[in-house]
Amino acid sequence: SSALAAAAMLYAAHHSESRSKRAWIVFAAALLLNTVGETLWAAIEVVLHGSPFLSLADVGYLLFYPLFALGIFLLPEEPFTSREKLKFLLDATIVVISVTLVFWVLLIAPIVLTTRAFDMRLSVSRSYLLMDLLLFFALVWLLFRKLDYREQGPILLLAMSIAVMILTDLIFLIRI
Repeated sequence: SSALAAAAMLYAAHHSESRSKRAWIVFAAALLLNTVGETLWAAIEVVLHGSPFLSLADVGYLLFYPLFALGIFLLPEEPFTSREKLKFLLDATIVVISVTLVFWVLLIAPIVLTTRAFDMRLSVSRSYLLMDLLLFFALVWLLFRKLDYREQGPILLLAMSIAVMILTDLIFLIRI
């Protein structure tokens, strides 16, 4: 699934202009890293009958997040007026601070407060939470941007996929 999405991103890059092309190539690279994580996860779980959490699969999965966020920041946008910039900054700041507080109070603080010694499983779990937060910041950036009307359909699809990924990550992390 990630490999097919990476191929679609490369197709989009092939049919895009310079800055947009870089963004789609970075998306493809992120999805290829996710594919590596999925492949390793499947091999560990199905072939080796082991627990894939806290394995090399996590490296591919965790590297996906910053690359995907970088792709979002590389997407071209229309310039803002001074008033629009101020509004964007205020709106984005309110959303980011609110969600960061929710992440902290409900997810990160309980893990930190209950951990007495270094635990690699909890460290990796925290890493996923922090990467989800990074991805959420990128999502806010994406949704508050002034985009060319022709890019709004794919961008909204991208935004929805990010939201679903964050939600599924949180469900997975709560269950472990």
